[in-house]
Amino acid sequence: MSEGFKRELVALRNTANDLLLKDNVGANVVGKARNRIRRSLLVVLCIVVGVTVGDGFSDTFLTFVSTALTILVGLFITALIFSFDKFYKEPVGELDSEQKIWDTKSYNYSKRFAFITGYTIVLSIFALILLTLNAAYSGLFKVNVMQLQLRVDAIRDHDYPAAILFIRSTFAVTYRAVVLYLLARCTYNTLFIVSTMVMYMDAKRGNTEPDDK
Repeated sequence: MSEGFKRELVALRNTANDLLLKDNVGANVVGKARNRIRRSLLVVLCIVVGVTVGDGFSDTFLTFVSTALTILVGLFITALIFSFDKFYKEPVGELDSEQKIWDTKSYNYSKRFAFITGYTIVLSIFALILLTLNAAYSGLFKVNVMQLQLRVDAIRDHDYPAAILFIRSTFAVTYRAVVLYLLARCTYNTLFIVSTMVMYMDAKRGNTEPDDK
């Protein structure tokens, strides 16, 4: 992965996460400390589910989630392509103060839409890659952690199979937690995009309605 590509991904992630905390005016509606707490709780929840999920993700779950993510990526890419004509038109002529405020809101919304949608596409693609690995190496991830006993002296006693099993279990739980975290973020971002889009369309309709005079 080239340095430029990594910089673009990091910039996309940072900008999208920052815009998730702001409204269309650009003001913060969620504090960074509160956001960190929510993410930490989500990580803990994903780890707990990853431990208690049994032998891992079922084939039905993998098929359903992979299909849903593929459809989501296609829809979001199409939405991004069509959004250029709808959202990135420069104002023409002199504008009054009210119209300038509205144009600022429209610009902020289009920016949020573009960055958050693009970031959701990236998260969905990474989730699809991880799910593909599960399908290709299903035996590696099928470990029932709840049925295992932890032995901290396995390496000291040269019980290497037990130590390898512990490493494999840790890897499987980490993998499940990451997949669940990505799915949760994709779901949240999708709900956020849809809800803000509806609110923007409603505000746009109200702004363009003729006065009843």
